[in-house]
Amino acid sequence: MAEQYSGVKFQVALDKHPPEFSSYEARLADELCYWGRVFARHGMSPEYEHGGKTGSAGNLSFRTLCGFAIKPTGVRLSSLSRRSLVSVFFSDFSQGRVVAQGLHSPSSEASLHSAIYAARPGVNAIFHGHDEAVLKAAGKLGVPVTEKEEAYGTAGLAHSALRLLSRYPWSHYFVLKNHGFVSLGAGMHEAGQVALDMHERAVRLARQKTGRK
Repeated sequence: MAEQYSGVKFQVALDKHPPEFSSYEARLADELCYWGRVFARHGMSPEYEHGGKTGSAGNLSFRTLCGFAIKPTGVRLSSLSRRSLVSVFFSDFSQGRVVAQGLHSPSSEASLHSAIYAARPGVNAIFHGHDEAVLKAAGKLGVPVTEKEEAYGTAGLAHSALRLLSRYPWSHYFVLKNHGFVSLGAGMHEAGQVALDMHERAVRLARQKTGRK
């Protein structure tokens, strides 16, 4: 990450109970956990230390009937479980307020996810990772990139993403400058596969640059 993690930057009204999913949402939750392991295995969301705990610098979510479910802050993607996810019911990124249910606070980028879901009704999954290979090759990959770097977990970052999406309404993958990537999909398979394909393309470009096979 370009900026060292220091915790969430919003106020959380948290109902400290495991999220309550319908049978359909429970299957989606399991699918999100699967993609968390994929991200971890490919190094698309590196781990960090904060407050004596280890977390992953990335966050995955899917839309629910009442909002969206997202990875909690300070938890490894490789160890996600249905029980550890957080249901977000309300997020106002201009005021820095989030209402959620879960055993942990939601990801520091909950406001970014909330803003994108509101702007893109057809998006049902948002995967955000910190892929160094992609950041270095963004220009050659030909993907949209935000104009300037913004601090993580802020309204500025969310607004920057929304401005980019308004300029590229067809885009389902973009880069937050010096920060990470965002992959969108009608479902998690689409969001995850696009992110994985971009990662593999970026790795191939890096190998070509160094002459490695």
